[in-house]
Amino acid sequence: LHFATHGVLNSKEPARSYLLMAEKKRLDAIDISMLKLEHTDVAVLSACETGKGSDGLEFATIARSFAHARVPTVIASLWPVHDKATKDLMVKFYRYVEHATDDENYLVALAKAQRALIDEGRYHPAGWSGFTLFGKP
Repeated sequence: LHFATHGVLNSKEPARSYLLMAEKKRLDAIDISMLKLEHTDVAVLSACETGKGSDGLEFATIARSFAHARVPTVIASLWPVHDKATKDLMVKFYRYVEHATDDENYLVALAKAQRALIDEGRYHPAGWSGFTLFGKP
């Protein structure tokens, strides 16, 4: 499951944080947590601040909502990220996932994609390095 959209963190009420969908529809954290996604291996949230909570509620994130929906692996960002750099990171990530060996996982694929962007040197790391994996590697 891949969301390439905008993530909006509501720091005062994290349960009201949301992903902005087509036609300005919102998929908020509570709605996400009630989805039945137990057959989903990974959710990639290619959006800003989807792994960030607010002060005192650091665990209350959009990423955690997917965990409540029984997604074992969630990739999300901890801060605002750059659109083009994120696109390039995700393209590389999926290439590494597609060619992964038996002993490699989503965490390895994400790390390889991030190292590839470091090697290329086209983007400042702040633009893409905020992506991390939550849950099962």
